[in-house]
Amino acid sequence: QLTKIKNGTFLDNRHLNELSLCNNFIHHLESNSFRGLTNLKSLTLRNNRIEIIPVSLFEDLQQLNTLDLSENFISSLQLHAFSGLTALEILNISHNNLETFTPTYLFPLGQLTDLDISD
Repeated sequence: QLTKIKNGTFLDNRHLNELSLCNNFIHHLESNSFRGLTNLKSLTLRNNRIEIIPVSLFEDLQQLNTLDLSENFISSLQLHAFSGLTALEILNISHNNLETFTPTYLFPLGQLTDLDISD
């Protein structure tokens, strides 16, 4: 099972539309882990061991409309954690260890229609 996603892992996969990395042991994402996935529409990272979302992690994902980060160990979000996700409609960050959640996290998400932060 996967434990980390290194920078540039998906550079040659620009035509990929959907990526599911759920049910692994991913605990570390580098800031350019998803670089090159410019046509990605759906990213599922559910049920891993992710604790931190690096700034600029989603920078190349301007077409992404669904992001599932549920069932991880995320305890806090950085202010610009979701920058670049201008087309995002569905965000699931439920069942994490979030201690605080403020509207400023959602600032770049002008198309967001569905948000799940339940525990």
